[in-house]
Amino acid sequence: MKVTIERFTKNAFPQLGIVSLDEVPFCFLLELPDKNNEKLVSCIPSGKYICRRTFNRKTTGRLLIDTTFEVLKVPNRSGILFHVGNYMKDTNGCILLGQRVDFEKFCVLDSTKAFTQFITKTRDVNEFLLEIYESRF
Repeated sequence: MKVTIERFTKNAFPQLGIVSLDEVPFCFLLELPDKNNEKLVSCIPSGKYICRRTFNRKTTGRLLIDTTFEVLKVPNRSGILFHVGNYMKDTNGCILLGQRVDFEKFCVLDSTKAFTQFITKTRDVNEFLLEIYESRF
């Protein structure tokens, strides 16, 4: 399985984008602004990464996640997970999934539903390739 993230906001803005599974748009995402990959305050750089299924993980905000995926080998970073959350305050560098976007508030909505569907769609996958890139528009 290949998962792509196309970000359509830039630089100091929260990163909003589309997550596609095998080139089919699936949901939206929210990440922190681009602050040169600084731990806990930045999105991860554009590029290609391997993501591996992981179990019983806690976010830095102490949210326990039964099953999710961790983005591996991000330079100078670790513990980057896909998880539930709607606002920038809900992440310290992880990827939040949502079914809708509020561009005025820079947030994703219906996150629990999107994350649950993501885990369901990937139930037979233990590892996938993630490609992150900036929108050309």
